[in-house]
Amino acid sequence: MKWKHSGANDVLTLRAVTSTDGAWETFWTRLDKFGVSKLKRERKSR
Repeated sequence: MKWKHSGANDVLTLRAVTSTDGAWETFWTRLDKFGVSKLKRERKSR
């Protein structure tokens, strides 16, 4: 399986969120406050 940049970025971001103290709780707080559409950031086209 080959990883694309966007897929690898998503996995590393999730790992960072779960490994950093307080980041997981912050994620869920933001999700509750803003919803899914505000959490997703735009990706740059290559």
